[in-house]
Amino acid sequence: MTQRHVLLFPDALASELAQHILSSLPYSVEPVTGEVTDPDRLAARLNELGGVRAAFLTWPYDRAAGRFTAPQNAPAVVEALAEHSGRIVLSSSHGLREGAPATTHNASHADFHRALEDRVRGSGVPWTILRPCMPAHMTLRWAEAIRSEGVVRGPYAKAARPLIDDRDVAEAVVHTLLDDGHDGASYFLTGSEPLTHEQRAETIGAVIGRPVRYEETPLEEARRMMLRTWPHELADAVLATMALQVTEPELPSPDLEHITGYPPRPFRAWVADHADAFR
Repeated sequence: MTQRHVLLFPDALASELAQHILSSLPYSVEPVTGEVTDPDRLAARLNELGGVRAAFLTWPYDRAAGRFTAPQNAPAVVEALAEHSGRIVLSSSHGLREGAPATTHNASHADFHRALEDRVRGSGVPWTILRPCMPAHMTLRWAEAIRSEGVVRGPYAKAARPLIDDRDVAEAVVHTLLDDGHDGASYFLTGSEPLTHEQRAETIGAVIGRPVRYEETPLEEARRMMLRTWPHELADAVLATMALQVTEPELPSPDLEHITGYPPRPFRAWVADHADAFR
């Protein structure tokens, strides 16, 4: 296996997270890309390179359609990675972490990730599984409402979870791709503290210097809004998770600090870096 290349998938590249991953890689490591839609082409590319040091596998998910891209290719993709890479790091669902509530994800989503995890574990090469919680960048969905009136409307104002900064996820990815000591481990990656929707809105207001509040909407109204872009199963699963997080907040995990050596960045730091989006 060449020690120069690591494999990334385009779904991981079309995001801010991808840019952080690329900027965190040492100069001695060259990223290459592969497609889950064409396992034969993927295998040929890896063979041409003489293999890769490690592969970061993220499987594309179409949220609007409520389905994964080419799920039937999972066995062939993992087989190609097992043959041509020295290590597989899989980005999976936080809903599969130990002790996760059953409402965290819809059944089809969880079933796919569970099967993919099993394939990676049985691949015959060293593996690590990362299960990031909700990323802080999802808060950018509030930006237009905050800019226009300083009010965010949605369900369950008291639902709390520890959102994670993409920079922390990226550094965990790079450490697990390149460092020994994480083989056979599954990690739950979170932010530093659980914040409610209300607290997130207040934090944004404090950073941009004007009041921002979260206004709780009736459940059925929130569901109707979600169904404009999401399938029923996904919308209902998300709402059920939020309802649970009112009484049982999602708690921080020590796993990120174990991997990187430092605690997660606070949500306020993420807001400060993205303040212009909310002004």
